[in-house]
Amino acid sequence: MITNFYATPLYRVVLLMILGIIIWTVLSILCIQKNPQWKKRWQLVNICFCLVSLFIIAKMTLLGRVSDKSELVLMPFYTFTTVSYNNEAYRTMLMNVFLFFPLGLTLPWSLPKLKTIRQKMIITVLFGIGLSIGIECIQFYFGLGRAETDDVICNALGCMIGFLPYFIAYCG
Repeated sequence: MITNFYATPLYRVVLLMILGIIIWTVLSILCIQKNPQWKKRWQLVNICFCLVSLFIIAKMTLLGRVSDKSELVLMPFYTFTTVSYNNEAYRTMLMNVFLFFPLGLTLPWSLPKLKTIRQKMIITVLFGIGLSIGIECIQFYFGLGRAETDDVICNALGCMIGFLPYFIAYCG
């Protein structure tokens, strides 16, 4: 599945994200309402999934890529300007959102020391942005792909969308 990730039909990606939001919201609410032991187990599950999502992000963006040439695109939303001749523009953006979506789902539950929802949201999004910028810098420095501002924007959006179940569970 990981090797064919970018070939996944877009409707399936959107469906997976919607299902992820629903499932994580329901499980989060159930674990909050149960005893503290359930909440602790849910936290451990999320830590494991968070680590898996970090590995998948590294695999998809850095590991196994061959050095080619360094290319840097700093213009925000540049990908939208390529839509007329780039059939894969929307796919690329959605897949970058989807790649960081699981990180947004799991990271808030992996931060037990932070107490407020706002703190967890800020840390989740900033961590996603920082990770994304780090990946783009490594890709540029080692010539492992095009480093783009749009990737950082889409990855941050993925973290924000992934944060929704946590927000809904505590504020809904």
